[in-house]
Amino acid sequence: MQCLAAAWLVLSGAAAAADLPIFVPAQEKAPHKFILGQGAPRGICPDLLLAMQKLEPGLRFEGFDQELSLSLIEQGLRNGNVGAACALLDLPSRQAYAHKLATPLYRVRHMVVLRADDAARPTTLQDLRKLSGEQPMLTTRGASHGQFLLRQGFRIDESTGDYQANLRKLLAQRSRFFYGGEFALLRAIQASGLEQQVKLLPSVFHEEMIYFWTSRKLPLAQHERLERALSRLQASGELARIVRSYHEQP
Repeated sequence: MQCLAAAWLVLSGAAAAADLPIFVPAQEKAPHKFILGQGAPRGICPDLLLAMQKLEPGLRFEGFDQELSLSLIEQGLRNGNVGAACALLDLPSRQAYAHKLATPLYRVRHMVVLRADDAARPTTLQDLRKLSGEQPMLTTRGASHGQFLLRQGFRIDESTGDYQANLRKLLAQRSRFFYGGEFALLRAIQASGLEQQVKLLPSVFHEEMIYFWTSRKLPLAQHERLERALSRLQASGELARIVRSYHEQP
């Protein structure tokens, strides 16, 4: 009887853990993923989390109205304080402490912003290196773009994680180009009101897929619920609709 009672306690404890809300904090300075401070949280990730809750009984999320830096989110995934993270790249280092859901969320295209009066039209990474001259390439701290550029032989300036601060540095001629993800760059330009002073070039220099991640400490039942919900959202077309609704907003 004691063995049966112990087994029941273990199973009931696991079931209770599987029913707890999953803490998914908003990523700081990622307005294309999380839009806060304007009523209820909006953006690709809040809309996705709410859609997943509707599809999968037992799934509940919390924390997506609280901003954390990417480094703190990573730390939380390691120690289990963060249950899941929305819209991050597939990095080998991340796989050591987090599971990637099989269904990708969307594709990010690497592009550049330059001053509106600059006639440069680079189409390749080689063009960018040549046209940058002695100036470093502006990019955002905490994103993957800096490491990618370093591997390609660029000098970089990733001294800030603030997209709008990098746009101001661009206008101050601290660099000729600001390199980043297409949607994040567009959002930063719109949010700063600099549409007449800077421009996003159409050239795509690299592409990467973005995924939803869970901490390796999250109960397996919760991970499987997330997998099912996201797969169903993709199959129905709702995932693409959510992403498109924010990509196409002015």
